[in-house]
Amino acid sequence: MLCWTLTGASDSQGPTSVHEFGFLAGLPRTGSTLLTCLIGQNPDVHVSGGSPLARLMFGAHDVCETYAREGLVRVRRTDFTDVLVSEIPRLYYQDIEQRYILEKDRAWAHDPLGFLNKITDNPRVIVLLRSIPEIMQSFVHVKVNNGDVLPERDLLVQGVDPLLDALRNTVKALEGGDDRFLFGTYDQLIRDPEGFTRAVYGHFGWDWFEHDFNHVDDLHLEDDASEHSEGLHDVRQTIERRALTTRVSAGLMRQAEEYDEVLWKQVQVSLRNTPHRHF
Repeated sequence: MLCWTLTGASDSQGPTSVHEFGFLAGLPRTGSTLLTCLIGQNPDVHVSGGSPLARLMFGAHDVCETYAREGLVRVRRTDFTDVLVSEIPRLYYQDIEQRYILEKDRAWAHDPLGFLNKITDNPRVIVLLRSIPEIMQSFVHVKVNNGDVLPERDLLVQGVDPLLDALRNTVKALEGGDDRFLFGTYDQLIRDPEGFTRAVYGHFGWDWFEHDFNHVDDLHLEDDASEHSEGLHDVRQTIERRALTTRVSAGLMRQAEEYDEVLWKQVQVSLRNTPHRHF
């Protein structure tokens, strides 16, 4: 069971509530918002858009290891870094009453500082995959619909496009053989949403809820308008693959295909060596 106990001001008072965590990571444009909206039908699950929790924890850790390092050493409180970072999840979710929390952030596919284990003692992560050329076409489609006159700008550019960070993290997760990760694809989610969702519940160790797979409410979990990307996280009521006809340049597609080859080669290796980690 994924448990993280929120304690009150005094340990003698015992736990005030218990949250069980599941983590959602992987590549963008892979159906994570759809999956979140489906699971959000369960009144015992708290869902939200992309969470800043990992970045808040990393930022606090970075401050303690850089700007505040000299002071912490001087007063012999280098232990405070771990104390502070471990406290952030409790503060972030202190007002959530639901038993389960679906924590969504692409950063959870790679956790070199061990933050997952600061949140729960048995973390489990769903990592979503999709063809890189399809991801590119989806991004370009959204940008065109938002009136972007240069819809391919910054896509697959090192140091600029966050997809590349997500891809690196995902490949590392595939390489590691870590049983915390369960991999599934956009196509599998669209083709068999009930089977996919049951696999998610099983991986998290959550009690099953009877979901409605014939009607999905868009929970509008993220403010796309604030980033001039309206429609980026829209969810339709019916689960089906959308045919995209937006034109993508040959150069961008060649780049996408090169990255795609790296991704799926590693998927094949992982499927061969650890098939139980795949839906």
